[in-house]
Amino acid sequence: EKNSVADLAIFLQNLVNGMLIGGVYALIGIGLTLVFGVMRTINFAHGDFVTLGMYGAVLFNLALGWDPYFSLLIAMPAGFLAGLLVERLILARLVDAPAESALLATLGLSLVIGNAILLTLGAEPRSVQVPYASSTFTFGKVNVSVVLLLAGVATVVVIAALYLLLNRTEIGRAIRGTAENRLGAELVGIDTRRIHGVVFGLGAMLAITAGVAL
Repeated sequence: EKNSVADLAIFLQNLVNGMLIGGVYALIGIGLTLVFGVMRTINFAHGDFVTLGMYGAVLFNLALGWDPYFSLLIAMPAGFLAGLLVERLILARLVDAPAESALLATLGLSLVIGNAILLTLGAEPRSVQVPYASSTFTFGKVNVSVVLLLAGVATVVVIAALYLLLNRTEIGRAIRGTAENRLGAELVGIDTRRIHGVVFGLGAMLAITAGVAL
């Protein structure tokens, strides 16, 4: 009986940890899926935007002493702007080009971002030091990490905000219309090129947000 209780506690512990970490990975996947669903482009640089979010959190913490979640106030709009610029300067020129052109463009962007990080920040592992890094609280037999809980809560808030944007706003309806039928959306007056910029910006913002949380 004692073994059964212990096994159950271990199972619940792993379940909670998996759900909290998995939520952040879901945030990464949602950004990637959003871009693919609307633009039909696989963004090979998506993981590099996640890395930019991680390093952004580290640099804000080292230089200004900011908590990573406070740095989201700058990281999120900066991520959106970066994605918007990438779409405008690179991908917008390839809208009517063969599909592999956009794939190669994002692959090249991935190489540029990754190597720029290596050149400027090196390959040494870095971490963020916060007072609650090792803090936990106990719920029954389960110990919940405060860091993981904050990451999970941040993920839920961002996903809920994205859901409201896509389902309760005019631009959200335009995004869904463009994803369903680009030509049909253009025929009813939707500027699909502007929507592509917004969507890629959102994808980059979600990736950077996930990077900060991770």
